[in-house]
This record gives sequence, C-alpha cells and structure tokens, in this order.
Amino acid sequence: MIPSILTSYTDRLSYFPGEAIHLFVSSPQEDRARVSLVHLDAALDSPGKEAQTTEVPWADATTVPVGGQDGHFGGFMTGVLAAAPGTRFTVGAFVRFDERIGPSLQAVVAVGDEQRAVVLGVEDARLVLRSPDGAVRCTEPLDPNAWYLLVGTVDGDRAEVHALAVEVGAATASATGSLPGAAPLGTDVVVAGAFPVVTRGSGATAHGRAAANLTATVSWPFVTSTVLDPEQLRALAQQRALDAAAFGDGLLGAWDLFPGDGEDGLARSATGGEPGRLHNLPTRAVPGPNWQRRTTRFVEAPAEYSAAHFHATDLVDAGWSETFSGALPADLPSGAYALRVATERETDVVPFVVAPAPADARKPVVVVIPTFTYLSYANESLFEGMVPSVTGHFTTGPSEADLAHVGNRTFGLSQYDTHADGHGVVFSSAARPIVNTRHDYRMWLSDSGRGFSAEMYLLEWLATVGIAFDVITDFELHTLGADYLAGWEVVLSGAHPEYHSSEMLDALTRYRDTGGHLVYLGGNGFYWVTGVVSESPLVLEVRRGFAGITAWKSRPGETCLVSTGLLGGSWRHRGREPQRLVGVGMAGQGWGGSQPYWRTEASYAPEVAWIFEGVEEEPIGAYGRVMGGAAGDELDRADPVLGTPADAVVLAASRDHDRTYQRDAAEVAFILDGQHGGDVDPEVHSDVVHFTTPGGGAVFAAGSIAYSGALLENGAKNGISRMTENVVRRFAGLDTTEGSSA
Repeated sequence: MIPSILTSYTDRLSYFPGEAIHLFVSSPQEDRARVSLVHLDAALDSPGKEAQTTEVPWADATTVPVGGQDGHFGGFMTGVLAAAPGTRFTVGAFVRFDERIGPSLQAVVAVGDEQRAVVLGVEDARLVLRSPDGAVRCTEPLDPNAWYLLVGTVDGDRAEVHALAVEVGAATASATGSLPGAAPLGTDVVVAGAFPVVTRGSGATAHGRAAANLTATVSWPFVTSTVLDPEQLRALAQQRALDAAAFGDGLLGAWDLFPGDGEDGLARSATGGEPGRLHNLPTRAVPGPNWQRRTTRFVEAPAEYSAAHFHATDLVDAGWSETFSGALPADLPSGAYALRVATERETDVVPFVVAPAPADARKPVVVVIPTFTYLSYANESLFEGMVPSVTGHFTTGPSEADLAHVGNRTFGLSQYDTHADGHGVVFSSAARPIVNTRHDYRMWLSDSGRGFSAEMYLLEWLATVGIAFDVITDFELHTLGADYLAGWEVVLSGAHPEYHSSEMLDALTRYRDTGGHLVYLGGNGFYWVTGVVSESPLVLEVRRGFAGITAWKSRPGETCLVSTGLLGGSWRHRGREPQRLVGVGMAGQGWGGSQPYWRTEASYAPEVAWIFEGVEEEPIGAYGRVMGGAAGDELDRADPVLGTPADAVVLAASRDHDRTYQRDAAEVAFILDGQHGGDVDPEVHSDVVHFTTPGGGAVFAAGSIAYSGALLENGAKNGISRMTENVVRRFAGLDTTEGSSA
C-alpha cells in the first residue's frame, strides 16, 4: 500500500564526512521535491526556534521527481525442484497456525510458475488445493495452536487433500475431488506464498513480494513425484519430520528450515540441490513439530528446530527504488543533520548523524545517539491499546504520521507490536520509512520529544552552554568498539539507550575502566539483549523472554537469538545489570507527570559537592518539557544488590510519583493489593549517582528519560543545567566558569 503521506528513509542512520548517502522517497501523488541538507539546531518547544533547522550549502542539493512506492513484505521462501512434477505428485508441509486463521487464501506451498501453478493453502481455516482450473477443499476447519501435516496429492485429474493432526485432540480433515489443469508444472516452488513472485537481494536481507502470504510456522515443505497413500501419510505425521532417504528418487524437493550458524537466509535442500532462499526475514530458531522440550537452545537440537515462522507482515527491506544519491561534504563537522525533502504540499525531514571518521580530530565530548532503541520502537502503534489510566493526563493522541503507518505493511512493525497471529515482532530494520524518528516528533504518550526528538534537548543544550561536542550512534559503538571511543574525554548517553548488543556493553565498560568518563542521562538504559542480524542494512533482533516490562513474551523454545545463538531477554538476567555499568538501572515507569530531585545528605560531602556548585534550588528540576519535571517517564535507581558499586554516591533522588508509575515487572514477586505504584512503593523513583573507577575514570548517572527535557528551562539557566554542566566540564577538563548556566 502506498503511504498516504510524504515519507522517506536513507540507506543508513549515520555516516562519516564525504560518504555517499542514498535517499528513498514516497509521495501520495506524482510531484517534484527539492532535496537539501540541513543541520538540526533546536528541539521541540524551544522559544522562538522550535525544531529549527539551518540549510547547509551542498553542491548535490537538487530537485527530483517523486511518486508513490509500495513495499516488500511478507515472509516466504523460494526453491527449485530437482525435476518438474508429472501427472502424479504430492505436495505438503508441517504447519502450525497460532491463535487465529484469517479468512483469505494463505499459500503453504505453490509449485509451478506465474503461468500455471498448483497451490496448497488454507482459506477460511480450511485446507484447499488449487489449480488454475479448479479446487478441492476440506469442509472441516483447522484448529489453531496445533501442528498439522498438510498434504495435497494429484493423480491425473483426481486430487486429495489431507490435514493430519500431529498433536492429540486437534481436528483432522480430508477431501477428494476433480482437479483439472494441475499439470504440467514448472520446477519453481514458493513456500508461505504463491506466484507471482518478485525477489531482490541475498542472504539474511533478501526481500521481495509473493502473493497469498502465509502467517504460520512451517516445517519441512516437500514435493514428491509419487502419490503418498494414507498409510505413508500417517507414518509421516507420526514421525513429525521428513526422512529424505525414505523417499529415494521420488523426492523432488524438501527443505530443512534450521538456520545453522546464524541467519544466512538459506534453507538446506534435502535432495542435495540448491538451497531454498528466504525472503523478508521470517523468524527462525523456533521449534518444529518434533520438539522434545528438553532444550530451548536451537543450536543444541538442530533436528527439532527445522522450522520458520512466516508472517504476512515480515519486513527486512522496504525495497523502494532510489530517489536520490549524493556525497556528503568532506569537511562536514560531526553533528545531527537531515535531508529535507520538500514538495509544494508536504515536507519530510529525514535525520541522520555525521560521526567523525576514526582518524578525524575529536572534540572533548561525544554524544552517543541510541539508534538501536529507535529501531525497536520504529513505527510502534501502542497507542491503539493504551488507556487513559496508563497514559495519565498528558496524552495528546497520535499524530498524522503515527496514524499513517497503522495497517500499512510497507512501514513494517516495531518490536513492541505483534503480528496478526499474536507472535511478537522479533526483527526490526532501518531500511524503511520510520515516522517516529524525526527531530520534531511529538510523542503521543508524554506530549514531548521522545527517541530522537528527545536527544535534541541535549544537543541544543550543549550548544547553548558552549560545550563543543561530536555526535556518533550506537552503530559505531557496536562496530568500532572501545578503540573508537578512546579519543573522547566524555561520553554522554541519549535519553533512552534501552537496547544494546554485547559488543556495545563491552566497549562502554572498557572505555570506563581505562580512564573514560561516562555521563548517563537517561532511563531504562542497557536493558534488552540485542543482536545484529545485518549491518547493511541495519537489522536488529530481540527475543524478549519471559520477564521484565514488555509488550509481549517469547513463545516457549524461542528465547535464543538466531543472530548469536545465545539467550535473549534482559541483560539483568544475563548477569549484566545496568547498575554494574552506570550505577543505576530500571526501577519503574509511568506517565502521570514528572517529579523533581531532592539532594541527599551524602551530596554535601567535599568529594562530590563540586557537582552542585552554583545550584541554588531545592528541589532540583521541578520543571521540564517532559511532563513538567526532571524525573519521569522511565526511571532508574541505584541498587547494590544489582551491582551499584559500593563507593557510589547517591547524590539526589526523586519521590512522590503517582500511581501511574509502576515497578519494573522483573522485580515484582507477588501481586498484592495496595502495595504497588509510585504513591506507595518507595523503590519507584530515580537516583542521581556518581562514582569513580580504579582506572581513573568516572561515571555520572541521572536515571530518568525526562532528565534532558529539563536542561533548557529558562534558557538553560537552572539547577539541572548547572549540575550537568559542572559534571561535563569537570570530566572533560574544561573551564567550569564558562557556561551560560552559571
């Protein structure tokens, strides 16, 4: 479906100066658009300059034609048979539908080509075998949440369909009838889709489109040159897997959907032919019908994980045609920029980061933009299910851009959404339009910036107080590691760095422990185990497991990441609690307003009193652009049990959060009436923490997403601003009397 708004994306989220940038644009009508380069100057609600941009002189700025673009979506597999089927053949697969089976045709296996094909599928929950000239269908519906062996046989003009229940209690079904036009057929096969097919790319990020997309888990799709009789079918169903040797030369094609060592987009052919090719990244590392439930690690039981969960909403690359490409200026300073795409009717401002190349000179301070978190939330539609008791009184409702992506598969889903069958969205790709990653995006939940638009508070504040800084993303952190960070005196986080790979945590830990200075200004940081399926385009994987604050939980046997083979879920349950890195970790969340901080007695000790020099207010931060205070949205607190260093000093803490604030579910053992919520649970609060490391480094952490929203209050002349500036200047070795918040 062509988007109803002007929307765009770039091939990457960050670049080095001088690199090529590629732009993909869709417009609801044929038009012409000017493409220009702009620097992002100001945040939402900045008086006189709200979300201000400044055009950067650029030789490649130009006007280009634009029009509607539809996307590539819906997981499917393509393969080739060893030989074309004759007038007698069998086609089948093990299939499991979850929760519900939609009414439209969903193809399980299609054999032939665009001109003539036989399709084994499910329509209105009933098994059907279709040829160009007819169909044979069962009258009894299939049960959801049960494995079946689904089979269609063709013997001349006669055909049969059989749905054999693999699990006890599920309904079985069969039908017999005439099926003219079922032969001759070609050698092409589509699994979880039907002809016509379009394919692009290769490997894990291969993409394309197929008809009649299937939403179900599939194991061992196959085609034989013989008609399997009822006894053979019953034996196969009882076996719950396909034994290729048992078919001999009669097996024309069969594919093992076990992912092997990481996601490569290929399915091994059981006949020794070329592998099947997966498109749009269906979910693998999921149990098949023969799972024995003795292990949840797919690498330990390959034969039990020969399956893939296909969804009609799978997306790995929107596949749009390129609209524009150019080279960024070679002397472009590091910072937050965008390509401005403007027609006479609409404008889209597509942000990206320019990071210093490894050999470039560095400013003393760097901000790490958490793009992994943006991808996880990309095009989320949580507003469809939220209620006022959760959102509080700050809800403004979704924007036009929010509403434009709902139900449009070309935008893809977020890792907070579920597919139509209730299965959680595991993957998220940067190769698509992402409407809620814009510098002027106003979050429906808090009536403020969130994600990238919240980072603009920090970037504008640094410029306002005169601290020179560079900008990078967590992609550079993941790919280049601690050696890349070594040139900066201070590393500042964004407001919500929730998703981290092990490589990113390793880099930050090494930087901190070898004399670096970490300033964490966010909430719910370093929470979810995140894998990288592909670096170009950037594609992330999350398996949420069964604990923590989460929009969905993993299905049994699906907790290990296909990208790493290791356990997903929260870093807390992998022994890498956020408190071990920055002294604070997730405490709770809520949206009923933000609160200020009160200093602790320990904050007056001479060793840390410098942090509050020039801070004259108490409490600190009873203001801010995120729900009116510095401590709000998602909150982190210190906890020695979870790894806060023994010598860490809690400098300040929030309090008096209302009942919309609830404790992190990972910490709730019993649900007891009257014992939960910010108004009764003292652990639902945010802490400000400082500690030093033996290697000469130091950490300052203010555990709140709302914190950066208070920095610009009163032109950055306020207590939150002064406290933060004191820390950044001291850590960076800068003059502490230069700032505008003094």
